[in-house]
Amino acid sequence: MQKLIIVNNKRKIVTVPEAFKNIVFGYDTDYTDRHIADGFYNVVIPTLAEHQKIDYNLENGTIENDVFTYAIITLTQAEIDAQLLEEENRPILDLLEKFESDGNTFYNDVKLLVKKHHTKGTITDAQFKSIRVVLEPAMRPLKLGDFDIAQDNINAITRPSGTLAPLYDFVKDKIDNYLS
Repeated sequence: MQKLIIVNNKRKIVTVPEAFKNIVFGYDTDYTDRHIADGFYNVVIPTLAEHQKIDYNLENGTIENDVFTYAIITLTQAEIDAQLLEEENRPILDLLEKFESDGNTFYNDVKLLVKKHHTKGTITDAQFKSIRVVLEPAMRPLKLGDFDIAQDNINAITRPSGTLAPLYDFVKDKIDNYLS
């Protein structure tokens, strides 16, 4: 239960202490004369119109009839423009963050897969080094979410034969499918 109290001429928002609720019967009810007597004011958050925001500076709010109401600030045109730009850019930023997250996850999954096969001995030291020299740099743009650049890099690599062919196909298919 949020209340405003004035202590040493400074306004403060507090939660009515649990101790009061346990000690004083009825103290946990919404708003009582006892709260007023103890110096607590009910807090009202005003309804905002478009292009307004709450002024959380307690000194700017008003106290009337034992109720504290936050002040309202009308946004400037520059703030409105910034808010509109943020709303316009948010879906694009969210998409870029998703690309980066997905790219990092896939990059790390492939790194783990290769290391696991090297540790098990299913790929040789020479094959492991070949992957690190050729495939890893081609995939590095995935760490930034650049699937299209990684796709170009992978397509520029000649498909290996033998044991490494399935790994190349796995990486290429995963990137191609992500972009389709």
